[in-house]
Amino acid sequence: MVQFIATLLIAIGALTDMWDGRLARRRGQITPFGNFMDPLADKLLVLSAFWALLIRENLGGFQISALILVSIITLREIALTILRVYKIRSGSSLQTSLWGKWKTAAQLITILLTFTLFNLRAFATAREVSIPILNDVIMNITITILLTICMLTSVISGWLYLKDMFRDLNGQDG
Repeated sequence: MVQFIATLLIAIGALTDMWDGRLARRRGQITPFGNFMDPLADKLLVLSAFWALLIRENLGGFQISALILVSIITLREIALTILRVYKIRSGSSLQTSLWGKWKTAAQLITILLTFTLFNLRAFATAREVSIPILNDVIMNITITILLTICMLTSVISGWLYLKDMFRDLNGQDG
């Protein structure tokens, strides 16, 4: 039941974040505070869910792979938060890019799908129903693939942010 409630809260958090962003843009109520806090809240939600997954679930032979992938994602998020603070202190801002939005979408989809699969498996197990697609190997491969997609979008978007920052520092246009 706790896992179901956690999944529901993450889904609600993701939806309200999306609606809040759309509403702020539509009303022209984008603020420097919001530009900093919204991505930070996204990072905290996503990273806490990823680490909870690693701590709570046994991913078998995929545990080390998942740990490496989540660690890379975490390092990227820390680095980009530091970059965002640097940009704010230098009088500019770091706007969320399209790749950054794709990264967040991939992360939230991964979390919600993964948590939903674990909820379904717990529900089926409690009712002594066997669902072959929810076996450990298939679930662990699925989770590893989803985490790999998250890591790749994280690295690509992070690299693009850094590339833009160095271009701005060098005063180049291309």
